[in-house]
Amino acid sequence: MAYVQYASGRTKLPFNTSNVTITNDGSLGVAGTIYLSIQGENRVGRNKNSVLVPVTLTATSKLSITIPPLLNSEDWQNVIVSASLTNDVNTLTQIVKVNVADIGIPLILSSERIFKLTLNDRTVANASSLPLAPEYGLIRYVAALNYYYEYDKFSTKVPDGLNVLSATVGRWYRVASSDTYISDTTLPGGCDRDIRTPDLKVTIPDYPVDGSKGAGVVYWMRNDYTEVIPSGTRVSTIVKLYEEDRSQLFSGLIVLELLGYVNLTTTVLDTSVSSGEILFDPNKRHLTLTEDLPSGHAAVVRVSPKFRIEHLGNVVPFGAKLSVNLQFVGTTGVYSPGVFGNVIYAEYDKWRIVPELGLSCRKLKGSGIVDRYELNAIGEDSITGLIPQTAAQYIYLTSNSTAFSNTSNDLESAVIRAVVGTVDGEGIATSYGNITVNSTSKVGITIYYPTDIRSNYPDTTIAGVSKGVFNASSVIFYLKSGSAYYRSEKVISPGALVDTFKLDWIDFTASSLPTVAANFGLYKPTSVSTTVIAEASSFSTTTYEVFVAFKYINTVTTIDHSVSQLVETIANLAEILDSISTQWFTGSGVPSSGLGINNDLYLNTTNSDIYKKVNDTWTLVASIKGQTGASPTLSIAAVNSVSPTTPANVTLGGTQLAPTLTFNIPQGIQGEAATMQVGSVSTGTPSVTNSGTTDAAILDFVLPAGIPGAAGTVSVGTVTALNPNQSPTVANGGTGNAAVLNFGLPRSPAFTVGSVTTGASGSNASVINAGTNGDIVLNFTIPQGAAGTLSATSSVSLIPSTSPSTASNVIGVFADSTNNRLKYRLQNNGLVHALATTSLPQQYDGVQGINIQNITFSTTLSVDLSLSNTYSLTLNNDVSSFDTINLKQATYIFLIKQDSTGGRIISGYSSKFKFPNGTVPTLSSAANKTDMLTCISDGTSLYCTLTPGF
Repeated sequence: MAYVQYASGRTKLPFNTSNVTITNDGSLGVAGTIYLSIQGENRVGRNKNSVLVPVTLTATSKLSITIPPLLNSEDWQNVIVSASLTNDVNTLTQIVKVNVADIGIPLILSSERIFKLTLNDRTVANASSLPLAPEYGLIRYVAALNYYYEYDKFSTKVPDGLNVLSATVGRWYRVASSDTYISDTTLPGGCDRDIRTPDLKVTIPDYPVDGSKGAGVVYWMRNDYTEVIPSGTRVSTIVKLYEEDRSQLFSGLIVLELLGYVNLTTTVLDTSVSSGEILFDPNKRHLTLTEDLPSGHAAVVRVSPKFRIEHLGNVVPFGAKLSVNLQFVGTTGVYSPGVFGNVIYAEYDKWRIVPELGLSCRKLKGSGIVDRYELNAIGEDSITGLIPQTAAQYIYLTSNSTAFSNTSNDLESAVIRAVVGTVDGEGIATSYGNITVNSTSKVGITIYYPTDIRSNYPDTTIAGVSKGVFNASSVIFYLKSGSAYYRSEKVISPGALVDTFKLDWIDFTASSLPTVAANFGLYKPTSVSTTVIAEASSFSTTTYEVFVAFKYINTVTTIDHSVSQLVETIANLAEILDSISTQWFTGSGVPSSGLGINNDLYLNTTNSDIYKKVNDTWTLVASIKGQTGASPTLSIAAVNSVSPTTPANVTLGGTQLAPTLTFNIPQGIQGEAATMQVGSVSTGTPSVTNSGTTDAAILDFVLPAGIPGAAGTVSVGTVTALNPNQSPTVANGGTGNAAVLNFGLPRSPAFTVGSVTTGASGSNASVINAGTNGDIVLNFTIPQGAAGTLSATSSVSLIPSTSPSTASNVIGVFADSTNNRLKYRLQNNGLVHALATTSLPQQYDGVQGINIQNITFSTTLSVDLSLSNTYSLTLNNDVSSFDTINLKQATYIFLIKQDSTGGRIISGYSSKFKFPNGTVPTLSSAANKTDMLTCISDGTSLYCTLTPGF
């Protein structure tokens, strides 16, 4: 789903013991452990409670709470501080609030009013019993009215005796309860509620209606779908006055801003997708998503008023409630009557067409006007299903932002952007220098594949553009000697950025360099390097010029934007219209004939005459200077005192000739109450001295000394041994005058060895206490020593003997004295076996198996001959290349099997394969038949015979 909510922030705010400081210079009046928590509060509710932080208080404690900094993506109006007598979030109740503007200032709590955490403690008899200057966010229950009330120091609402109660500064307003526990932020009381929720209570900021841009309200337009909301999607805005749609009335008077995209999980704000301010116009101008809005993110939109009361025709009273509804609407263009022609604005990638893999191309992001509909920030789109081997397929754009292809060039329902071709073929071959080879060398070529369309592509609209996808399927190599050309083709490794090819003379066939149209093939290699590889080859000593080209199969091979029916402009529509608007000139006297062009205007600053240039002649059309008026008399009507939070203002009254001024001047804010604390207490002549200030008194007391008492006695009572991990104790078992001290002293810990275990060789030794701190039991792990090794210079000598005796965990190796053969005997005096020796004939007691390697391949085959002597190949395609690596002097057998189709051939044996009389044998063609290719290798070549038809 997708819905709109008032901006909030993280699910929980961070809060821990480092945010709380306790000192002993307050008067909180409570003793014991209190659990604290904080929450963010936006315009409709709160986020989840933070972790509980326990604090231990006394009656003279003072708390200092530092609210952690907020993220730039968060939009909280207040941070609520809650408390509980138990370690349970369900029992939290609000004690105070911190306005977001004061978050950088530590919150000091020292009054006994704060921690009234039970209903009985926070109940007052009637409204007159409420505190006169309470802390912001304090809550009390008024028994006479049977409601809870919260103190708001900023409120100036008119008291009504029930919903709003008076205070010296600010107001008490009715709330449902003091509980702050939130389990789900989308439910009542939570901060993430849909703005369409009926009867949703919203804290609305006041606006002075002075023409300035107001603080505005920030909304999160959520994407809770699993797919993106595409760029170009518009934000529909409806402005309501008393729930009636008055969007037309507020046209041009509301500022809309896209501030970015916020991640709903991490609350990180991406401002790179933000857009500038636009003035609200319900008919022509809308906010538009500049990029795709990912799932789990929200577009952050700020709506701000910017008008004076007269702009609304004096139909909107002061204190009126405005509301805004936002929603995503499709990317259908905005109808722009009076605009003719199809244009593309000079922003983003201008809807250019670039290649993709296969039979598809991509329309890039852009804005413009299509068939009189304005489309803004329409994102990229793939055009698939192109017809193969077709020279001209037209890419069309529609007024609802879609794109498609068609072979016709005269459709009336859409506008052509480009024409593409999909004919197979080779691109232009480029020379990369000369190389000299002979029979002891091969040609090595390294190619770096491109990401940019070639810079010399004839369609300069996309030449050098990096947004396309390299779509060639193979590389063509040409070697030129004199006037003769020789061609070789190699498949490009899928997804590779670079390929290196090793080429022998047998890889080439005589050819010619084809003539290619300048616009065929959109890519050329980023770079090509050649090298001589020292390896036997079929080359004769020759110097060749190397050419490289790309081959394209079933993909886009040409693109041409010259057929586009859309014109690329250097500006957007508003800038274009501004550029042709009338120009004003000013000067002293009549304008000169050579100044300006037709429709320009001129103001004569001497006499305020206005001229307009028509048919190349300046013509007087009006004067803006009025008649001289009578001199007015100004008087002061009244000077009024208003509440401290009301802004000062001056009202103009009277008449034009006898204006009067009425001044409303706010009272000063009531000062904070003075504090008093006890300083020092000493003995002497009685006195009290203030060592502080008049606002923060510190009283130092001097009190008379008491009468001396009788001398006391001290004796030792008992001495008790305690466990080693206990702290020493001393207790008075006597009286104040005759003390008997009983001592508890910890004994020394006892040490014993537990287990000793052998660890793995090379591991660390360890000691673990398996007992307690008082009775220590040490378990040791000691690593086994490392096994001995033989180096390259080491040797072992065996004296010939008869079979040795072997234990249950020993295998004996010995040299048999009867024949000097190396043998081994199994454990428990088991069987004796001879070890194989390459210089002697071998006799095997059992069957010797072979390791048949199954080879998986497609159309090219390269077999690693270091893996086995026997290989099984199942042909499911014709094989164009059959080569080997890691060739040894050995015998190799290849079982070549036809699949269930049959008829597969191998056409590309490498030069290593040698056949009788140089004739390549023919494989059995019947389905599921197996041929056996037996080869003996001298380490360089494979001498092979084929036994067919199994």
